[in-house]
Amino acid sequence: MHATHLRLNQADSAESAPQNNNLLGLDAVRAWAAVGVVMLHACVPYSDPDVPGLTWATTDTPHMGLTALMWAIEIVIMPIFLVMAGFLAFRSMSSRGPLATLKSRTRRLGWPFFLAVIFLIPVDLYAWLLGWLADGVITPRQMRALKFAEGQDEHLWGLSHLWFLQYLILYIAVLAGAWKWLQRIDPARA
Repeated sequence: MHATHLRLNQADSAESAPQNNNLLGLDAVRAWAAVGVVMLHACVPYSDPDVPGLTWATTDTPHMGLTALMWAIEIVIMPIFLVMAGFLAFRSMSSRGPLATLKSRTRRLGWPFFLAVIFLIPVDLYAWLLGWLADGVITPRQMRALKFAEGQDEHLWGLSHLWFLQYLILYIAVLAGAWKWLQRIDPARA
């Protein structure tokens, strides 16, 4: 039993360990993209025009330079993360198969996503509401009752900043489901 447990731990650590060190450039891009995401979010309160459908905790006087920076980052940041995620998912499915990749990503992304929905979303909601309260958008009574003027909370409810994890998990599931079909496509005929 001890040997089986040891083999399972070795397999799990082998799965989570990098396959090789050839991805240092990708790690650097990911780090810079993460800094870009932080900068993007810091610019949002100063953006003009506002991002359609985006509810933000507070707004301030628009600044054209910060607006330009926010949109410049916005245009490229999600494609960068999605291309990296797709590349790594393809690589993982090629070496370990779609089911093992889906299980691994569900464990690595799904559980944190689930826990964040339970614990982080309520904190996020009240952080936003505190911003609205400070800006005079809502009253303390509205904050306590979570009842707002018609349309005021239109984009307040949802996954907030966790939307990316939801999409990523769905993309991985779709790729895993379509993997056998995709393997039949002969790139030489294209």
